[in-house]
Amino acid sequence: MKKNIPKGEIFRVPEGYFESLPEQVMAKNAQGKQRTIWISWAAAAMVVLSTSLFIFKFETESITETTTPTALAVEDEIELLIDQGEWSAEDVLSLSDDPNAILNELVEEQWQSYQFSESELEEELWYY
Repeated sequence: MKKNIPKGEIFRVPEGYFESLPEQVMAKNAQGKQRTIWISWAAAAMVVLSTSLFIFKFETESITETTTPTALAVEDEIELLIDQGEWSAEDVLSLSDDPNAILNELVEEQWQSYQFSESELEEELWYY
């Protein structure tokens, strides 16, 4: 390593060094600023993206949590009005789009709880 160092005047400045020095410094500063600006834009984009994803997820969860209790509350309120006698069965059926389907479901629910044998069913038919 000592062999590569010139033995002459080692503190001598090369010719034209100070003339091109400001241009070299400005070029290096400009390159550094471009990288910093690019990184800051990328960081800002990541912050905006993560914030929007968090808000979207929070809003989606709050919507699903609020719709289910509301739907249950409406059904409970309807049952309460029917139990108190405020509404009759005819009122509820008039609100439905297909009242026959509701009546069929109610009949099926009621008749499924009864267990008839074939002989009991035949006897029942003979009496009526």
